[in-house]
Amino acid sequence: DSYVPQIWDKPKAQRYSKELQLELTRFFKEEYSKAKKGDKARIYEDSIETLDDSFFEDLAYETWKNIIGAQSNALQEGIISGGAVKFTKGRKLTILRERIEQWLVNDPSKLSQQYSSLMSTRIRLAEKFGLDFLDDNAKAAKSFVVQNIKDEYSKLQKKVIDKPKELKKLIAAEEKDLANIFALRDRMLGTYGYSANPDSSLYRFQKQVKQFNVATKLGDVVMSSQSDIGRAVGVEGYAKFLQNQLVPMARLMMSKQGRAYALKRRDELHGFNIGAEVAGNGRFNSLADIMDDFGRHTRLERGLNAVGARFGQISLMSYHNSLWKEITTNGVMHKVNRAIDAFSKGKASKKQLTALSKSGFDEASIKAINKQLKKHGENYKGVIFPNIADWDAGTKNLAELYYGVVSSEVNSTIITPGYGTTPTWMSKDVLTLMGQFKSFSMASIEKTLIPMVQNFDASQAQGLSAMIMTGALVYMYKQWATGEEIPTDPKLLVQQGVDRSGVLGYFMDINNAIEHGSSGEYGLSKVLGTNHLQKFYHQSDTDTLYNLFTGPTGGTAKNIVEVGKAPFNGVNQKTVHAFRKMLPLQNMIGVRQTLDLMEKEFNNNLGIPKN
Repeated sequence: DSYVPQIWDKPKAQRYSKELQLELTRFFKEEYSKAKKGDKARIYEDSIETLDDSFFEDLAYETWKNIIGAQSNALQEGIISGGAVKFTKGRKLTILRERIEQWLVNDPSKLSQQYSSLMSTRIRLAEKFGLDFLDDNAKAAKSFVVQNIKDEYSKLQKKVIDKPKELKKLIAAEEKDLANIFALRDRMLGTYGYSANPDSSLYRFQKQVKQFNVATKLGDVVMSSQSDIGRAVGVEGYAKFLQNQLVPMARLMMSKQGRAYALKRRDELHGFNIGAEVAGNGRFNSLADIMDDFGRHTRLERGLNAVGARFGQISLMSYHNSLWKEITTNGVMHKVNRAIDAFSKGKASKKQLTALSKSGFDEASIKAINKQLKKHGENYKGVIFPNIADWDAGTKNLAELYYGVVSSEVNSTIITPGYGTTPTWMSKDVLTLMGQFKSFSMASIEKTLIPMVQNFDASQAQGLSAMIMTGALVYMYKQWATGEEIPTDPKLLVQQGVDRSGVLGYFMDINNAIEHGSSGEYGLSKVLGTNHLQKFYHQSDTDTLYNLFTGPTGGTAKNIVEVGKAPFNGVNQKTVHAFRKMLPLQNMIGVRQTLDLMEKEFNNNLGIPKN
């Protein structure tokens, strides 16, 4: 048996539809002939004693239509096993894989990626909350999670049965809690808010628009992410940043033995999904808000999907993410291991005790983990190796707890938007287009700003200063990239450093909207005397507000309209610029500057008018 889901290759199923339908027809006829007389009525709808070929041909045709336009390309379980036919009534096609192999996807990388995205979350949810939870709802209440919540509220409601107002509030609170739990579950499963059918026109349109936005607008995302360095500094300050992060990782690559250790460490981290960005594009896809589905449709869609899947590598963002997550992980491990060791010796500080408690450790788990780290862990020139694979038998839960804490802090430092860090409206049809690229600013509030305010200390102050400095450098780069003057006003650089660092999250987006909406009469720039924020000053206030509220899709739509007017109004420099902005990879470092020169020369040589 195979544990990897088999996936229909829809283009092949469409291209060789007659051959597939013929094979299905033969299959249904064979299964019907093998069925016992008493089972035939049970197996087939509208069954009669003798059937001509048209019955089985129609059945095969309906099956083929379901394959090329079904809710999921993944075949039902049991595909590689024989048995009684259950297709027409049970909606399950139990056919030997060998009979349909030529119409299946056989690329191991695609199958493993599909398995990872389709099954891993479901398996973990089922292990934790039971299989019934995966499709539970408030009415059915078949999982223990929902039953427990309903039982608790039932007890509370019985106490206020004679108080209508309080009872009404409890009923509303119960409905809200259940709705939030189901929403979070569906987000983890990748189904919340989207069309139930990944082959529907609306779903496919949204996905391709998002992929197009990624290919045309995110070229310099690595430069925009340099504030990650400041976040790494915030783990324990500048000194520990050098001592426990940069220097040890540099030493690791300076010798043959060190490089061997680096490969060993990378394999262990990847096993817990830390620093596996090059393979999975996890953080990049989260920041880009790329939707996932199971289908491969038209050539245009497949092309955009391919660009979107590889853009993390093309833009170097995946390499940036992996590098800084691996570097930051070492600093986080030093910090966590010190706290665990100090607690085991009875010498933990108040700050360490608070951190351990918030992370979900209890006294027994801390001491048990410390024992395993002392027994099997390793420190190679400042680089921590927990060596989880060598831990004693029966410690799997401890290993998962340890790496869960490390991974959580790493993803909070090198911000990776999670299931609960963005509002649910950003996962709904149409609205998801408006919210694209906003997940970072949303996640920054929860993962950077709030923890910084709650636990502000010397390390956080140093991290904040580093974030502002790198943010200011990003601003200066953006000015240079667009051919604009690089300001030297300290107040403006600090202001832009705060904005570009993302430390204030969407609050700076709100400030930008206020400033442009009021033509600079209100907002932070007015208070600081730096005039308009320079971030969008080359645009009109109307254009800026439009882009802020419609997301990147609004800008794409404007470009399409501008190019579409050319046959009627003629070509001008706005038309050329709009067309250039729709070229894939046009915003990449170097490509952008080259295209700027080419666009200018094109307009001059052909005498393209401005308007």
